Amino acid sequence: MNSTNNGNCNQVNDTIVINFTNPPLVSAGVDLFACKNNASTILGGVISGATTTGVWTGGAGSFNPNNTALTATYTPSAAEIAVGYVNLILTSTNNGGCNSVNDLVKLNFMAKPFANFNYNLVCLNNTTTFTDLSSAGSGTLSSWEWTYGDATPTATTQNTSHTFSNSTTYTTQLVVSNSFGCYDTIRKTPIIYPLPNADFGINRICNGNLLTLIFSDSSSVSSPETINSWFWDFGGPGQSNLQNPSQLFPGSGFYTIKLIATTNHNCKDTVSKQLNLTPRPSAGFAYSISSGVNVGTTVNFVDTSSYSNNWTWSFGDAQGNGSTQQNPSTIYYDNGTYIITQIVSDGYGCSDTARAVIKINNITNEISTLIPNAISPNGDGKNDVWKLDFLSLLYPNASIEIYNRWGENVYISEGNYTNPWDGTYKGQALPVGTYYYVLKLNDANNTEPFKGGILLIR
Repeated sequence: MNSTNNGNCNQVNDTIVINFTNPPLVSAGVDLFACKNNASTILGGVISGATTTGVWTGGAGSFNPNNTALTATYTPSAAEIAVGYVNLILTSTNNGGCNSVNDLVKLNFMAKPFANFNYNLVCLNNTTTFTDLSSAGSGTLSSWEWTYGDATPTATTQNTSHTFSNSTTYTTQLVVSNSFGCYDTIRKTPIIYPLPNADFGINRICNGNLLTLIFSDSSSVSSPETINSWFWDFGGPGQSNLQNPSQLFPGSGFYTIKLIATTNHNCKDTVSKQLNLTPRPSAGFAYSISSGVNVGTTVNFVDTSSYSNNWTWSFGDAQGNGSTQQNPSTIYYDNGTYIITQIVSDGYGCSDTARAVIKINNITNEISTLIPNAISPNGDGKNDVWKLDFLSLLYPNASIEIYNRWGENVYISEGNYTNPWDGTYKGQALPVGTYYYVLKLNDANNTEPFKGGILLIR
């Protein structure tokens, strides 16, 4: 700048510099989308240039931590969520001599999806099908996540199926999201119904010769389920829907009996049993009585019954002895007449009885009459050893000593006379002659020893 009209003075000048500052740059960010059920939104304001500070205005909601934070989190009001959007203005502050600058961002509040699904009720070991019934709310559905509730891996397909390993109630969850990132969750409780355990028993009507069987259902299922229907297939003779039917069979033979038990939720189990149907049992037996005089007589019985698999014997003695073996034996210690009774039965409880009268007359109580006075160990199988069978029956603790004519001991036995004397001494055959025994019964009722001679011949 130069002075003018200076008169007689010299002209004077001065210089001033004017600086033009660029206005601040304000960006409120791109328009944003948030979910109505999670509407709080992080703002993305940026201010640069002449200032880096600003303030948010235009909303009825709240800013966290405050409206001067460029990246504050905005929580809209309920009215803004209901309208579906709000416009926020970011205005620069601390502008110096510059005018403030602002920018606008639109927050759009999108409807969340509505999760829903359906499923079928099944029995154990069957597959449960899950069908998605969700709606997007806004945009389109973009993802699905299924959690079955049994610690198995999740599924991410829109529809899925699953086979549960136990019969119980499960909590299955579906989380869906739409193309705006909004999500919704729903849980439902599918029930896996237990299977019944089909089983049955068989009894027989034992009167007459008709082959009539009674079938008794013993199927079971976990409470509170109940079994409410039965289907029987008798392998040819017929069928029935009764719980406990009876059936007349045309003849003996093999039949496959099948039962299908069904619960109140239509869960089924099947059991099949092979049936060998025979005529009613017929009792019968034969017997043999040991010969020779002894303190006890052994009788062996041989079963000759037909179609039986259980045997009950009564031997008719005073002690009430009996047996359930098929071919038993018993020992009688008194002479007399005994009534033997055999009762046989089959697997269905049908029975038959046979009886026989036997006479025992070869029992003696005279010990001396039971001691042989000679042996002939020549290998012909007759009298090869000095038999004292009564000892094992009545006197198992008896002791025996045998001497030659010079008083030399050639045999000794202390209890358990299981290796009878065979006319040898130390493995060598003794000469023909008379030998002498001393038999001690070691019994409180027979304290006196028995003594006598044994003629050894060959």
